Amino acid sequence: MRMCRDYNVTLIEDAAESLGTKYKGKYTGTFGKYGVFSFNGNKIITTSGGGMLVSSDEERIAKVRFWSTQARDKARHYEHSELGYNYRMSNVLAGIGRGQLKVLDRRLIQKKHIFEFYKENLSHLEDWK
Repeated sequence: MRMCRDYNVTLIEDAAESLGTKYKGKYTGTFGKYGVFSFNGNKIITTSGGGMLVSSDEERIAKVRFWSTQARDKARHYEHSELGYNYRMSNVLAGIGRGQLKVLDRRLIQKKHIFEFYKENLSHLEDWK
């Protein structure tokens, strides 16, 4: 982060695997200007694909949201004054993800329990560390 500040580089934090976790008391995904999370099938929350971009910069998030919806201008007809993409998640998949967010704390406790079980039962193995 210091290097990014020193060289005026925007930090985009890849927090794909760490939703809900903290480092030194601060949630991952909130250290940089932007945080990116993945909802692929192997993550703590899954929508079978897609993800989430977070930032405290509401203006930039609005711009990214505009680009992600094909940069369609507010007009009665389809008009695009900028290059955009179709990166939207379907409403159904977003609903599935939101439902899982409501139980994220329970999932984190379960993951920690599984880790502690492995640690307790496998730590005697040479390759554990």
